[in-house]
Amino acid sequence: MARKKVGDILIEKGVISEAQLEQALAEQKKTGRKIGQILVESGLITENQLIDTISERLKIPKISLDSMVIDPSVIELVPVEVARRYCLVPAFRIGDNL
Repeated sequence: MARKKVGDILIEKGVISEAQLEQALAEQKKTGRKIGQILVESGLITENQLIDTISERLKIPKISLDSMVIDPSVIELVPVEVARRYCLVPAFRIGDNL
């Protein structure tokens, strides 16, 4: 089954209307920018609402790195090139999993 799109999830939750999504999609078509970026920059949603929606869409829990202390030995497990390429930060290790 295909994943729901970010805009559709936001409509289902009552965060935005179909008209607002259509307007944002028109902007996306003109500019090529991502729909989430357009919705946040236009003030229709907050960055946290976007993060929550993407987390729900991908079925990946979100974590806040603001107050997290990351063990340097965990960071060393991922080569810098890999971290940059995939935009990732290993936050913690559970067994053999990062």
